[in-house]
Amino acid sequence: MQMGKENKMRKEYMDREALEFELNHRLQILMGTYGEYDHYTSGFDECVSRVENFPSAIDVEKVVLCKYCRHYHPVTLDEETRELGNWGICDQAWFNSDEYNVLETDYCSHGEAIQWVQTNTKSV
Repeated sequence: MQMGKENKMRKEYMDREALEFELNHRLQILMGTYGEYDHYTSGFDECVSRVENFPSAIDVEKVVLCKYCRHYHPVTLDEETRELGNWGICDQAWFNSDEYNVLETDYCSHGEAIQWVQTNTKSV
């Protein structure tokens, strides 16, 4: 079973501060158990330092999914199949095409979040 693109991207990124907190917490436990100058503790301390000093991804940007974009207009009923769809139409000239509709999970560099999304969601 293949993981969806949206879920895969979320699993690849982590909360760096939470990771550092957990690693430092574990380091304190190790130091209490084995001492500050134990080989295991020293190696773990070096790993924690590397994580804390590892360069961050500077070109990562927040993405607005089409279903949360103010330019997205969902199709409530597919005229051919007479079923509800998970797609819609983008009202922007750069994406407006009779041949190409957008899925709820699509996104582009021009996405503008609907107001309630900006105030009620967290960053990924």
